[in-house]
Amino acid sequence: MGKISLILGSHRHLPYGSSADEFEELYRRELKPFITTLYRFPRISLVLHYSGVLLQWIERRHPELIMLLKNLVVRKQVEFLGGGFYEPLLPLIPLADKLGQIEMMTTYLRKTFGKRPQGCLLPCNVWEQNLTGPLHACGMVYTFLNEALFSHVQGESLPYYSPCITEDQGKVITVFPVYSELGRKLSVRDPSAALEKLLGEQEKIFTVFTDNFFDKDANELFYNDFFEALSVSDPRIEFITPGRIFRQLKNPEKRYFPSFIERKGGECFLPRKFLTDCSEANGIYAKMMYTHILINQLRGDKARKSAARRELWKAQGCDMFYPGNEDAPLIGCQAKRKAVYRALLEAEKISRETAFIPSLAAFDFNLNGRTAYIFQDELINCYIDSAGAVFELDYLPRNWNYLDTYTAYKDGGKNKRRAFADILAPPEAALEHILQGDFRGFRRCGCEHYENGGTSGSREKVNFTLPARILPSGEGSFDAVEIEKTFCLEHDSLAVTYVLNNRHSRPERFKFMPSIDLSFPGDGKTFLEVFRVREDSREEIPGAGVFPETGAVEFRDIKNEVSVGLAADRPFEAWIYPVKTGDEYQSTCLLPVMAVDLQPGENWKTEFRLRIVSDENR
Repeated sequence: MGKISLILGSHRHLPYGSSADEFEELYRRELKPFITTLYRFPRISLVLHYSGVLLQWIERRHPELIMLLKNLVVRKQVEFLGGGFYEPLLPLIPLADKLGQIEMMTTYLRKTFGKRPQGCLLPCNVWEQNLTGPLHACGMVYTFLNEALFSHVQGESLPYYSPCITEDQGKVITVFPVYSELGRKLSVRDPSAALEKLLGEQEKIFTVFTDNFFDKDANELFYNDFFEALSVSDPRIEFITPGRIFRQLKNPEKRYFPSFIERKGGECFLPRKFLTDCSEANGIYAKMMYTHILINQLRGDKARKSAARRELWKAQGCDMFYPGNEDAPLIGCQAKRKAVYRALLEAEKISRETAFIPSLAAFDFNLNGRTAYIFQDELINCYIDSAGAVFELDYLPRNWNYLDTYTAYKDGGKNKRRAFADILAPPEAALEHILQGDFRGFRRCGCEHYENGGTSGSREKVNFTLPARILPSGEGSFDAVEIEKTFCLEHDSLAVTYVLNNRHSRPERFKFMPSIDLSFPGDGKTFLEVFRVREDSREEIPGAGVFPETGAVEFRDIKNEVSVGLAADRPFEAWIYPVKTGDEYQSTCLLPVMAVDLQPGENWKTEFRLRIVSDENR
């Protein structure tokens, strides 16, 4: 039996926006014991891929580990892999950002460890054939794909496959198969039995990334036993880096690979499928593409353009675009989502012209074939969709999107939470019905199609109309009601005017409630104070419940030092409740409830004003 070559890999990453405690826990529990133990076993070579986000944190907080890694690189025991600095899902980002992120990571590794990476790791194992060209252009000569893709293209079930080359538009890159099951067998305290079995295999090159299979309670003693077992294994087993293997490969076969993500149970996901399954992911993706366009339009100031791109790249991490755990995908984590929006808004602010002029633009922002309207002012951005509701509301002085919330994966946007999503409810409807998801007899207008009336007036306004529905008697709830609504942004306020018309021959009695979801840093007393304003009085109220005879509701965002208030020209009953996914706070829903009684041919009018102001400007 001949010699075998075993490439051991280790990959670690934390998303941009992770807390200091999360970084420290990863360092204490995994990184430090793993690397310090590896240092004592020079026979064991390793290929490492740590994301740029993680490496920067280590360099800032634990430079001693960087020094140890430098020594491992110098003695050729460790080889670093490149890739996108902020761990982007490469197929989803523009070509210029692919090249920029990979070059940023390459430059960082070269300056920090004195050696330019030759290969890269693809986040979430997401592959598209047209990645070959950009990887090749950035000097990446090899990458890694799950063995399931090899099985798919070779049309045969083999236990192991050989490294191969793949090509696109005349550019070539080498691909190493990564063995998940072998990784599980080797990720034990004593992997000697699994190593011994490899000697009998026909294939002579094996690649495994072990981290995902290690016991979560693994410590320095565990790693010591693990590396010691490797170190005393059969001398015919060579622990080697992929760079050395690449230089030794002779006449590898050529393969073309499909585009998919391999997940548990063999289920396949197209790289863009998550965007259609999760409306919040699509919202971030659309904002990312829009910001990319804004940055490209910036001319004559390379420093500003570079700074804006850096902020954009922070928001391109794979974590917001990958299903991961379907029960709790990472996009459901409010803190990490907020970090992404902060970066996008900062990039947008940097790319704005010095002499900024407020504007109203109409285009397909959500990339769904439907026109959206975007108000832009010095303080506020307001994005309105084709359903006549606000889906993004940015307060630029704090880089905060007050409509960034989350419902549920695979919801597809059916219950996406927005502002001024109109509801017509029966007169007997109560808050409990909404909390229980009981919408019998409701007309949820936010799920219908509003006719777009375009812009009008001396001040720029956007008009929408929801027609009355001509349905057989008794089949529709409040189908006689037509809704006309007009949006107008004025510096720090959004004014929304409603006219409700009864277009049929029968009376209509209902509760009118435009649903408004506002996403704060949290809903506890340390995050949020809520006030009811009535005539000349202002009293603090709980963050949930029913509050009658209200003229305005004010939310004080304590962390951001900002107040968000909703006022109306008619008194209303305020229904307020927090929205959570599991234990994770997402937003606070405000329903301003008004009783409406419309006779045939009558109309009813009201106006709301949503105002955002920082404490220093109150």
